[in-house]
Amino acid sequence: MKNDSLHRAMALLHNDVLQQLAAIQWCVSELQRRGVASPDSANALKLISEAAAAAMTSTRGAIDELGPSPDLPA
Repeated sequence: MKNDSLHRAMALLHNDVLQQLAAIQWCVSELQRRGVASPDSANALKLISEAAAAAMTSTRGAIDELGPSPDLPA
């Protein structure tokens, strides 16, 4: 029971990171599509995207380490 709150908090964090990653990736592709991304801005967004992807993997790993929770999808 004690881990249920932690599971929920980690799941919320994981979902938030997923949404942020999707938004960043959309921005990168849209800037590239429009041809307005300078090499510096494209590189910065790429680095941010990679950091968000790493955070997503990390939160998923932390959730997995907590063990199964009936409230969360696998």
